[in-house]
Amino acid sequence: MAIEETGSAVRKELRPEERLIWSGKPLPARLLLPCLALVAFGIILSAIIWFVILYVQGAFKSPGNGVEIWGMMQIPGLLFTFGLIRVIGPQYLELKGTTYGIINTRVIIVSGYYAIKVRSYPLSHVGRIRRTESSGRTGSLYFERTPSSSERVGQQSEEIGLLYIRDVRTVERLLKETLAISANEPTCERLALR
Repeated sequence: MAIEETGSAVRKELRPEERLIWSGKPLPARLLLPCLALVAFGIILSAIIWFVILYVQGAFKSPGNGVEIWGMMQIPGLLFTFGLIRVIGPQYLELKGTTYGIINTRVIIVSGYYAIKVRSYPLSHVGRIRRTESSGRTGSLYFERTPSSSERVGQQSEEIGLLYIRDVRTVERLLKETLAISANEPTCERLALR
């Protein structure tokens, strides 16, 4: 995906001295793949509930109760569907409104569908990089964020991810190249330590 297509949200966050190396959006449909097992379970559960209700209806026939039992059969399916939408919907919208960026000084994640949240990670705090890859060259790129010297007391590193991105190997290569270049450039933080 070209920078022009996805980089507008990240470009708004750039400082004058910064340069955008890569930007991309996650594939929100990848979030739905693990939910297929949950959907299959819901269909099977609904079928069992329907079978039990139909069995009870046949065993205890009562004239005029057909409409009420038919309405009762819809309740489990509706509750399950509502629950699935309630759990998956916000995550889907969050990913749909997310843009990732690799800048020459930091990695930035602009997320949110209704309210925008910007997370920025200086390259000097990016640690070990781990890649997971699926079919079609898509995958996720995780990196360790090491706390700065002012944050170090009692804090451990955390894992940050660029989730469900296209061409994950190329993005990994770009991030590693950017890290190598930034390690050789003097920054204000490194100059202050000298």
